[in-house]
Order: sequence, then structure tokens, then C-alpha cells
Amino acid sequence: MRTLFLIALAAGLAAPALAADPATPARTPHAGWARPDFAKIRAQHVDDVALLLGLRADQRPALEAFLSAIEPHRGFREGGMRRPEGDTPPTGDEGTLARLDRMSAHLDRRDADAKQKIEATRKFYTGLTPDQQPRFDALDRLHHQAERGRMGMRGGWQGHGRGGPGGKDMPPPPQN
Repeated sequence: MRTLFLIALAAGLAAPALAADPATPARTPHAGWARPDFAKIRAQHVDDVALLLGLRADQRPALEAFLSAIEPHRGFREGGMRRPEGDTPPTGDEGTLARLDRMSAHLDRRDADAKQKIEATRKFYTGLTPDQQPRFDALDRLHHQAERGRMGMRGGWQGHGRGGPGGKDMPPPPQN
């Protein structure tokens, strides 16, 4: 009797798998969602910036080099978050001086990265024509205004904490 029960149980569990059409892929928790094609998104971004700046074809390689140099979070596009080169994870038994040395090294890397981005921006900007430079300035202003709007005037993401609409010390948003 017990053997018959086990055979029936196994057959009941295997039946849906046997009945499934092999041409139909198995349903996953995120069916219908696909990882964004970052190369395609970046190419569209380069095209958009080139169009808005009115770049000539010979200026496009400089734009691509500039955008590559200032692109943040390169690790995300390479398959996930990664620690910056040379960054060591903190250890539980790390002393204060070792922690301060690690923090100082992090600041040095961040400052070097910022200087590299400044130089890349300077090099690209000086390669623009006098007609293109005000367009670049306008795009830069729009970019920074969008960041301020996203982060809120007091910092923090909009709607979270005190910095966004509906926060503890913020008035309600205007009604149109």
C-alpha cells in the first residue's frame, strides 16, 4: 500500500512537467522582464547629446571619450556592484588607525577620479566651437537641475525623510 502511494505521489508530481510543451519556456518569477541593453541605451544617449550639441562627425569620438571618462558607477554596467580597485573591505577587528588609513585612501581615489572627470570635461569643452559651448553649458545646467530635483533641496530622495514633498518640515506640493 505504501509503495502504491509513493508511486501515485511521484506520478502526480511529474505529470505537470511531462505535460508541459517543451517549446514553451518555463515561467520565471520575472517573466517578461529582460536586463536592459546598456550598450543600446548608451549609444542612444551619445546620439542625443551629439544632436543637441550640433556636433560634426569628426567630433563624435571626442564626445564618446568624454562620456566614457565621466560615466559613474562603471561596475553596474559590467554586471554588478564592485569595490573600486584597491579598496579593501573593513574587517571587524580593524583598529582606528587602520580605519582612518582606509578612509584616507578612499578620499584620495575619489579626489583623483573627480580631477580626471574635470580634465575630461575641460578637454571636451575646449574642442567645441563657440556656437556649441553655450549648448553644452545649457545641457550641464539641465543635468544639475534634474539632480537637484531628484534629490530635493535638502538632500535625500524625494518623498523620503524630510527632504521631499510630504516630509516632516515641508509644506505640501502646490496644486495646479
